[in-house]
Amino acid sequence: MTDTADRALRRAERERGARKQAERLLEEKSLELYLANAQLEKSHEELERRVRERTHDLSVATKMLRQAADTADAANRAKSDFLARMSHEIRTPMNGIIGMTELVLETQLESIQNNYLGMVRSSAHTLLDIINDILDFSKIEAGKLELCPEEFHIRDHLSAAVKTFAIRAHQKGLELTCRVAPQVPAFVVGDAGRLSQILINLLGNAIKFTAEGTVSVETRVESISGPDICLRFVVSDTGIGIPPEKQKIVFQPFDQADGTTTRNFGGSGLGLAIARDLARMMGGDIELTSRAGGGSQFHVLAMFKAAQRHDRAGSKLLEILRGLPVLIVDESESNCRVVHEMLTTWRMRPNIVRSPAAAVAAAKMAMERTQPYRICLVAGDEEDSPGFRLVEELRQCGCPTLPIMMLVSARRLSEEQQKSGIPLQSGSVAGIEACRKNGLEHYIIKPVTHSDLFDLLVTSLADTSDGDLQFGAGNSTSVKCRTRPLDILLAEDNAVNQALALALLEQQGHSVTVAENGNEAVELFQSQAFDLVLMDVQMPHKDGLTATREIRAFESGQQHTPIIALTAHAMQSYRERCEEAGIDSYLTKPIDPKALNSAIADVVSNAAADVNPEPEQSVAAASENTVGVPEVNEQVFAADDVMARIGGSVDLLKRLITLFDQTGGQYLDQIDQAIAVGDAQTLTVAAHSLKGAAANLGGIKAAEYARLLEHSGRENNTEGLGGLFAETCTQIDNLKTELQHFVNAQE
Repeated sequence: MTDTADRALRRAERERGARKQAERLLEEKSLELYLANAQLEKSHEELERRVRERTHDLSVATKMLRQAADTADAANRAKSDFLARMSHEIRTPMNGIIGMTELVLETQLESIQNNYLGMVRSSAHTLLDIINDILDFSKIEAGKLELCPEEFHIRDHLSAAVKTFAIRAHQKGLELTCRVAPQVPAFVVGDAGRLSQILINLLGNAIKFTAEGTVSVETRVESISGPDICLRFVVSDTGIGIPPEKQKIVFQPFDQADGTTTRNFGGSGLGLAIARDLARMMGGDIELTSRAGGGSQFHVLAMFKAAQRHDRAGSKLLEILRGLPVLIVDESESNCRVVHEMLTTWRMRPNIVRSPAAAVAAAKMAMERTQPYRICLVAGDEEDSPGFRLVEELRQCGCPTLPIMMLVSARRLSEEQQKSGIPLQSGSVAGIEACRKNGLEHYIIKPVTHSDLFDLLVTSLADTSDGDLQFGAGNSTSVKCRTRPLDILLAEDNAVNQALALALLEQQGHSVTVAENGNEAVELFQSQAFDLVLMDVQMPHKDGLTATREIRAFESGQQHTPIIALTAHAMQSYRERCEEAGIDSYLTKPIDPKALNSAIADVVSNAAADVNPEPEQSVAAASENTVGVPEVNEQVFAADDVMARIGGSVDLLKRLITLFDQTGGQYLDQIDQAIAVGDAQTLTVAAHSLKGAAANLGGIKAAEYARLLEHSGRENNTEGLGGLFAETCTQIDNLKTELQHFVNAQE
């Protein structure tokens, strides 16, 4: 009993000891946890303090940076304002210096005084140019330069800008040309003054850095999207060029490609920087391609808006010029190319020769064929030059009444003009003096521009027609064929185009064989003889260019058969592709009977008698209706145009309508299916065919919507076209309705 009690007591004692030990351990751990928590809180407080300090430091630093940036901006604005004010202040006395110098130069002076004051005037103009550059640069940097958009005639504006460099270019012996592609609209909306500033800067540099060769300006359409038109201006020269490693710095302010440039050529180094800034303000940019010793090309892209006004005033005058044969005599290839394109755009028939002997031969041959040239454009610099000697030869060889217009150079100025600085328009250019001595009233001072040539042609023709301007191929409603009846191969897959071409050709007494595609055209050509081939460029199985190459290969070494391309494209690049394939001439659709007959007469006569040894005599009847912004795209049915095209035949119109009813629905079905399955190629081909068929029936608006579908196909875009397709169907239906109403009214 005692032992049991003792064991229980010892066990209880051990349990109490263990409990006390556990309590001590718990107290120790609690103390450690407390101390650790206290340390953690202290560390947290320290971290928060450091974060607050760093945040404060960052805020102070940010504020200091902002203040520094504001200070720098204020300094820049102050500098720009100072430059602007000083530029204006300096311009006032500079204008006084220039003005008073001009007045003194008009008084009686000794030769040496005249020379000294001429140097003063030249230096003052140079200094004023630099001041103007600084002023514009300061305005751009201060963000105070604004564009002033207005509606302007782009060809006239470019002509004026280029003409200012005529004397400078020709005094250096440079050929200066200005080309505006036919597709460029007549009027656009933009800042004409700033555009001139860009081009004048680039032209001035091109002439300054070019010792020999050519300087040219070319304008073409880069893209059209709704009312927005992007134009590309290319200023090219054959000058010293710019090495690749220097091409970036030329656009930097006050930098030039070489440190010796300023000493050798002058300039502030601001012009290109300002030009690029202006181009970017106009929604574009300036690109440079060049190499040392190989000339330079500056490409200026600028955005414009389509103008509400269109150049319809000259449409009647264009009819006067249409179909007139013109002889061009000029050794300059670049000048011939520009003049040739202008004349073909106006539907004239130019023939280029490069020598007086070839010109006399061509004029005689034309007289013998009773198809004399109506105008002769001759290049000449002074009285004893080949051009002026040719004038006398033409008068003596049986062409005394041939109107001659001289293309004269401003290179040679009289001593009196060099001293007085009289403006070019009233000056005494050697070529002009020679014109007057030879009784030639009509001349153009190169570079030949669109406006000058057009005005001169109309004036000259008016003078030679006793005030009656009703002449030329374009004034007759029934165009008579000027060639014998021909065996013609017509390669055309579009049924409406086939019927129209057949009717026009058969009216002139021609015999026509039709090929539905390129394969058939080649096979027919190889199996029988033809006097002429009319080749549609876009056909199934084998396109017109491929078929032409095969025909040329087949007839190698045999008699050359003229081929005229029929295409909806009037771009210069497309024309070049036609020529490379072996095509002699080309016509744009819809087919115009006058242009068709003129082209046939020209290529057939050239094939019969090769009076021009140089190959540049093709006729490209580039229709002005191919401009990217259609002038009458709201017109559903152009009745007058269609009836003029088909000679007023209601029966032929009925046949064309029947064909259109059959084929138009097929094209629409093909377009619908192509959009559904994403077939861009089929979409392009079908829309192209629909466009041509609608255009030949005067469906201006329907053809325009079909063109938009065709463009989408070419861009490989078949998505989201449901609305456009539906509107195209509506316009086709509207065209059919208007056609039926018109036919009913004629019965």
